[in-house]
Amino acid sequence: MTATTKRVVLRKTVRYQFTLDIPNSSSLTNAQSLAYAEGTGGPLNSNNDIGKLLAGSSAMNGSITTTADWAVNSSSNIEPYFMWTPSYQYAVGDRVSPTANSNKLYTVANRSGYNTLTTGSSEPNWPTSVNGTVNNGGITFTCIAKF
Repeated sequence: MTATTKRVVLRKTVRYQFTLDIPNSSSLTNAQSLAYAEGTGGPLNSNNDIGKLLAGSSAMNGSITTTADWAVNSSSNIEPYFMWTPSYQYAVGDRVSPTANSNKLYTVANRSGYNTLTTGSSEPNWPTSVNGTVNNGGITFTCIAKF
């Protein structure tokens, strides 16, 4: 699997604009990117923090009507990275993101004494300090700043 990441900028009005990275998704169309953002786990979904903030929620004395006026106004592919996957084989130098939102990426290095670069069955506790390391399966991950 080739690591590909699509970065899209979503805008509702001049007041509301944010950037969303969608790992392993460089081939998504703008319409698919918007559908992802509005989907169940997406940031524009009314059950998620950004969706509540931007659309309003009953807890904020507002009401959620629709996100139909959102549009993707630019799209570019950025330096690729993978989302961490259990029991997955990476290559030395691959960049990996935790499954939870994070402002850090982790580079893959061979773990001493292991023959393959395969992750363990469960996600590690990721270090948050740059250059911090964690072992997972046959891989040593080193923390780097995301962008």
